[in-house]
Amino acid sequence: MKADMLFMKLKTHMFMSLLLLPLGVILSCSGGEGGTGAAPDKAMGGITQFGSIFVNGVEYDTATANIQIDGQAATETDLRLGMQVVVSGRINTDGVTGRADTVVVDEVIRGLVVANDSVNRLTVLDQIVEVPATTRFDNVANLSGINAGVLVEVSGFIKSSGVVTATRIEVLSAIVTSKVHGMVNTLTPATERFTFGSLSVDYSLAEFTGLSKSQLSLFSVLEVQGSYDLASHTLSATKVSKETPLAGDSNSLELEGYVTGIGSGGGISFYINNVPVTVDNATVFSGGTTDEIDVGMKLEAEGRMLDGVLIADEVEFEDKVRIEAPLDGVSIDAVSKIGTLSFNGMGTTYTFNTDALTDGDLATLGVGDTVRLRGNLLETANSVVITRVEVRNAGSQVSLQGPVTGFTAETIVEILGLAADVSAVTEFKKQGLVVSKTDFFAELGLGNIVEIRGTLGTNISWTSIEIVD
Repeated sequence: MKADMLFMKLKTHMFMSLLLLPLGVILSCSGGEGGTGAAPDKAMGGITQFGSIFVNGVEYDTATANIQIDGQAATETDLRLGMQVVVSGRINTDGVTGRADTVVVDEVIRGLVVANDSVNRLTVLDQIVEVPATTRFDNVANLSGINAGVLVEVSGFIKSSGVVTATRIEVLSAIVTSKVHGMVNTLTPATERFTFGSLSVDYSLAEFTGLSKSQLSLFSVLEVQGSYDLASHTLSATKVSKETPLAGDSNSLELEGYVTGIGSGGGISFYINNVPVTVDNATVFSGGTTDEIDVGMKLEAEGRMLDGVLIADEVEFEDKVRIEAPLDGVSIDAVSKIGTLSFNGMGTTYTFNTDALTDGDLATLGVGDTVRLRGNLLETANSVVITRVEVRNAGSQVSLQGPVTGFTAETIVEILGLAADVSAVTEFKKQGLVVSKTDFFAELGLGNIVEIRGTLGTNISWTSIEIVD
């Protein structure tokens, strides 16, 4: 995986102008100022709640919406939590309600399960499907109930060629046509074949939509439908499509997904799901800094879409938990790389869980190493799954980011159960803006994501704190 990510970082930007994003790749849009111009507002992300539907914190009225699932007419009762949808309509000025004109669902994979590692990975149509603990399931209780030979439908992100991160998995009773969204990583025009990871696609008899055979190129992102042969690990394509869900400008768009390339000039800073994003000195970064952006990292970028480029007003790091500090306790299994970490100055019982999807070789970490760690909080209290960890140069500066679990006005802020004394803090912020201590605590609430920074000596002296989300 690391080698593939590095290859993408070095090469993907060379081909980005050729890429368009399929609907199955997650994008999302939040409220902002509300739509007033001719261009629509777009919300592209996962359904998190019903009534009508909630997408990225906005409740969309779907009473008059045209709803489609895989190109077929549907109703709201056909929608499920975790489905990835493309909503086009208007967001009201309150930023939390809106009207949907269209709701489109397009799953990223539909087909045969080839293998299940019984931990957190499936192989479906020879695509690696990462299954984090937050994945939702339909017609099956959990991952352990999905055996090789079962037919499934997967919603999620294309993370890299041949790798998908699932947000929803549904077990199917029957399937007519296999389908997969992917990124071309090898192309052989002479034999009319390309690959998505280890899946070979024979496109010799396929109908092409949105592009021709001659326009195929490395790193093209496509949807392919056809018949899968397990013996040869080949998908015989009947249809190859290049879709354009982001065609046209939009008033407000928040793009969520994995960084697939780093910009190489021309005003492009980086690519999220192969969509070019540009930032400048006015762009607000939340939960991280520009030097942390790397291929394979999950981000949100909010702004407006103009001529195929997202002009970002804000970039948010998706991992809600972040810590940078020296380790004082390490217990990692060398094979599974699952275990716990604890940190100087934060209490000997303050630990993070890890899993096999974590990016970074946890088994090589030792006491005294200074690490920068990112992760996500699960639904169970204080259970954090690390998504990325890297060893840093030793220093006295430490930081902690996570949800507020308690606070005493102008004295104590409890983050993930760690009670931080903020009585000596001199800098208070809210989403990048400096505020007074009084205003900070007036805005602070349980569940807010807060980042606190300080200096490590015998203990930690906290010097700044910011409400990130």
